[in-house]
Amino acid sequence: MNAPKYETRWKRSTTGQVRSYKREVKLSHLHCFACNKKKALFRFPAESGYGSKTTPQTACGVCLNKRAFRKDAIPFYLKRDRLHKGIPIKQQVMSHYGGKCHICGVSDSRMLSLYHYKGRDRHYRTVALGSKNRNHLRNYYFWLKTHQYPSEHQQLVLCLNCHVLHEIQHPLPKHREPTVVPPKRIPKKAKVVLPEGPTDREKMLDMFGMTEADL
Repeated sequence: MNAPKYETRWKRSTTGQVRSYKREVKLSHLHCFACNKKKALFRFPAESGYGSKTTPQTACGVCLNKRAFRKDAIPFYLKRDRLHKGIPIKQQVMSHYGGKCHICGVSDSRMLSLYHYKGRDRHYRTVALGSKNRNHLRNYYFWLKTHQYPSEHQQLVLCLNCHVLHEIQHPLPKHREPTVVPPKRIPKKAKVVLPEGPTDREKMLDMFGMTEADL
């Protein structure tokens, strides 16, 4: 429908030869696949007007809004969370590590979270996602699944209450930042004070064997 259109142009090279080339023409109208109508380009908010860059399902803004507010439409954030069979990614990860709280046995995935058995959650999330994205738990769940749950990331499933109680009963040693040893200061060299010698006047008087009193 929205196939790209080209126009032929000519240009002269440095040697004087005239050569032809094709240039893509920006379309002023696009075809909406949803309502099956041809509309002006400004009706398509996400399209540039070049046929080679349009998506196969080009829809106008009106049809996009209708699809977004449809009752049976799945929100985009749920589509991203679901990898297969409509199961949220958090539930998949929790079921892999046991599916229930390790202490009290609660199995509701909304109340569960992961806890490293050595308390090094922050460290392993930094290794997986980097320092900027280590607090994005959803991305960490995706990382665990795509990397087939590596053995280094040994996690315990705890509910929120047991998570807090576990940190109170088994506090981790406080992280001490390494002491920075200041560089040694090199003492400045003392200025060498040379003894003051005779002035030019005294040298002249000494040369002629005279003193200040003879003048």
